[in-house]
Amino acid sequence: KFSKNMQPSTPTNFKERIQNFVNGVQDVSELHSLMMFIPLESIQDFVRSEIETFTSITSKSAYYDSLPIDDVLSPQVVQLLLSFNQSQHSQALVSKSWHMLCGRNQVIHLRHIYGCILKNKYVAFDASKNRSIVVHAKRKVLFAMEQQQGFMGPMTMATATRLCQSGDRLLMHDGEYEFDYEKLQTKTDISLIGVGKNVLCLRQRNCYHPGRRIYVENIEFPSARHCFTGPQQLVLKKCRFKSSALNISGNGDINETIVDEC
Repeated sequence: KFSKNMQPSTPTNFKERIQNFVNGVQDVSELHSLMMFIPLESIQDFVRSEIETFTSITSKSAYYDSLPIDDVLSPQVVQLLLSFNQSQHSQALVSKSWHMLCGRNQVIHLRHIYGCILKNKYVAFDASKNRSIVVHAKRKVLFAMEQQQGFMGPMTMATATRLCQSGDRLLMHDGEYEFDYEKLQTKTDISLIGVGKNVLCLRQRNCYHPGRRIYVENIEFPSARHCFTGPQQLVLKKCRFKSSALNISGNGDINETIVDEC
């Protein structure tokens, strides 16, 4: 049973309470939930009538502050702005249009990077016999331009090391990798190429025993000491070493060591 002070509210009381709430709001954001109960057509008619009263300054402010960025800026401008941010994966989740534009930027970036790789003066690569293997920590599908180039992958470093053959090149995207050089000892002309700015070689043992010839580009070795032994030819280009303690020694038949822009 209800006392006189506990009578259920009638619809009239609900309306009065809503009216009192509306009269007391201090910010338009407080009306957001209530607006969900008003037909969209009624809201649109009201907003259109209010827009007619805007001054030129108010119209300009409302345009830039209220409209989605995709409506304010052209796709070309948005794509250019997105290209300056390295975390394009998270940006691609904002909207379908941003996902498309980030994809375009990725293709442009990869086309530039891969173009430099294809012009490498140190590696004699024969596309009819040798393979380019995309190594990626997370990605499972090749981009269209990678498919057009005939690249393999993407795959993990362990899988790429196991499947690669003499003359192949491993295109390693940003990530932390452990090299299994024992599996590379019997192979020649292997190229390990970092694609990105954060390709790290991690290994508890820092003495590497690659095959007869090896080319290493744009890879960071963060451990304190590094030692390469055995290759007839070793090329290190644009690599970064945490320590200057880099030992390069042969097993009696080492012919040439090239250190370029490291």
